[in-house]
Amino acid sequence: MKNFYKYLTIISSLFLLAINFLSANTYYGIRYAETYIEVDHLDPIYSDDSFRWLRFSELVNARLVTNNTKFQPIPDLIDRIPKYNEVESNFHFKIREYSNSGKIKWKDKTFISTDDIEFSLKLYKESERKDYLDIVNLLDIEKINDTEFLLKKNDSAALSDFKNAVNFYLPNLFILPKHLIKDSPLDKFGKFTKKPIGAGPFYIESIQLDGEKKSISLNKNIYYHGQKEYTEARSVKKIDMVTDPEIGNVIKNLIKDKDSCIDSDGNNTCIDILVEEIDSKKLKDDLSQKDHIQSYPYAENSWMGIAFNTRKPLLEDKNFRIIFDMIIDDQKIIDKYYNRGGRENMAKDLTGPFNPDFGIYAQNTYDRFSAICTDEKSIDKYTCEQNGGKWEFDYQSVINLLVDGGFQIKEVEGEKYLQVFDFEKAVWKDLEFTLLYNKIDVPEGSYTRQAVNKIIKYFKKCKINIKEDPASTYAIFKNKLNDSEKWDLVFKEYIFDWKTNIAPLFQYDSSSNITGYYNPILEQLLKDYNTDVVRVRREKGQEIHRHCWENVPYLFLWTVKAKTYYREIVDNITVTPMTFFGTVTDWKIEPRKNEEK
Repeated sequence: MKNFYKYLTIISSLFLLAINFLSANTYYGIRYAETYIEVDHLDPIYSDDSFRWLRFSELVNARLVTNNTKFQPIPDLIDRIPKYNEVESNFHFKIREYSNSGKIKWKDKTFISTDDIEFSLKLYKESERKDYLDIVNLLDIEKINDTEFLLKKNDSAALSDFKNAVNFYLPNLFILPKHLIKDSPLDKFGKFTKKPIGAGPFYIESIQLDGEKKSISLNKNIYYHGQKEYTEARSVKKIDMVTDPEIGNVIKNLIKDKDSCIDSDGNNTCIDILVEEIDSKKLKDDLSQKDHIQSYPYAENSWMGIAFNTRKPLLEDKNFRIIFDMIIDDQKIIDKYYNRGGRENMAKDLTGPFNPDFGIYAQNTYDRFSAICTDEKSIDKYTCEQNGGKWEFDYQSVINLLVDGGFQIKEVEGEKYLQVFDFEKAVWKDLEFTLLYNKIDVPEGSYTRQAVNKIIKYFKKCKINIKEDPASTYAIFKNKLNDSEKWDLVFKEYIFDWKTNIAPLFQYDSSSNITGYYNPILEQLLKDYNTDVVRVRREKGQEIHRHCWENVPYLFLWTVKAKTYYREIVDNITVTPMTFFGTVTDWKIEPRKNEEK
């Protein structure tokens, strides 16, 4: 039987070579664009910490455990994921075999072994990247043989931390080839960092630099352990990544006719798929009108919200923050802009810090938006609309609450404003809040820009002035964010990894806790939530959700699905959150011919 599978593998390889030979003048590939990528360090140790690199790395590297399109862990280099109630302080792993026909290999045909895994963990322990150290410092490895090993709890690690590291964070660690690197720590400026070899579905063929523009060509790794026994003739055999900071150029090359894509040298000059989310209403409308452009929506583990600066006197008051929650009609904004008047289902309302597609949702939490029906007999939206009434913003109730709470109304030239008494200076001053955001995340002409405009109008209706403070770059945004005296509110998207680790948003000493909000009850709930026991994790998650809804450290607004646009010649597409290309070996491509010289 072993020989039978051996011969099958040989036949499959010859079949693939035959296809490649017959299609020498045909392009079986796709080309995508990133705004920027650091090509001097493409390895996992010294690479830039960005989604751009993570997408690229998904094509080149492999892990012990990866995730599917629903963020669920699935085996990658190992044959199975152990059940966590099987053992206490160590986990037994076995390296998978290639489709029952033998050991899996690196691109140069060297077998992938336990030595590679042990060496990779050593490299990560010698690195300075905290996101790696937080995992590998909890683990020790014990080799059983070339294909089996134990991951054991480090003596200094808590058992719960160790089990969580194995449970949730193994997908963060890419396995590297010991026989090609040899020395440790990894040389930051060595050959491997510039052109690393992994165990992923593709390998780097070439890297081209043209001023600021960069391009990387990847070819299919025929020894990839995740491919089918018989390679599909229309599978993607080549991927080209190019850099282009101008989204307009990228869109222009996406909508080009496919017959003009492949030049006489066999190079693809078009873009075949978008990996960056676009928020421009005009661009989305333009793309939706192109017959040869398809779209695929997919959920990302993220949400948009407004962070309160709870260090400020007014915003430290929970009851005042709740009044803010009464001002914004989340669902109306979602329906009008993100869901395009009900024509799409791209966004969902939130009442807590978990994306319901990936996390936990507490029952009986609701949007506090203050509304009233024009039909005075109706007390809820459904009855109101059934009776022919309109469910409208009851801004006067919000104003009355604030006046009853000690604020005053000032009228200047027919305009009314709310004022708050400044006890330190013994004067009344206008109720005004500075809203900080990054212009890159809120571009002109985007749905998000329209949503922010609508939020500001809601506050103006309640006689509250919102002063916008847009930052033009990430660096400027970060500097402004660090000076908490100069802002009151921050509009921001929050993106999470496989574990949905929201704890840094609320921890006292965390740089991610921009609100300054801290509550010991919430801190304990977050610790209890960090468990591999599903029932306990769900229960504590619901308690966390309810605490955040009741105390409003953030205005939890909505979660929006991402959407990729691609040429219709690409088929069978699914997208994995964060890494994008997790299912690329299942994609199909219609081949394109070279132009005649």
